[in-house]
Amino acid sequence: MAVIAFIAGVALWGGVACLVLSGGGAGESARPSASTPRAAVTAAVGTSTALPDRRSCSEISGTEYRSAAERQWYLDNCTGPALAPTPVPTPTVRR
Repeated sequence: MAVIAFIAGVALWGGVACLVLSGGGAGESARPSASTPRAAVTAAVGTSTALPDRRSCSEISGTEYRSAAERQWYLDNCTGPALAPTPVPTPTVRR
């Protein structure tokens, strides 16, 4: 009888351990864990504020635009007309 109780206890503890290690039951995944960074929790909640548009070509270059207005400003002020290709002279044949 003691052997059966022991086996049942091991099975119960094993099931609990699997449940805890797999992330818990229903509703557990909606709560942030203690190891979740605060920034990630804030971003998930959606309380972050938008950054103001930049007005410097060097600040914007190589980064994502913060708004459509910033993108348009950058295109108007920081990009020049495309350079025309330099014509290559055709070789002449001497006789």
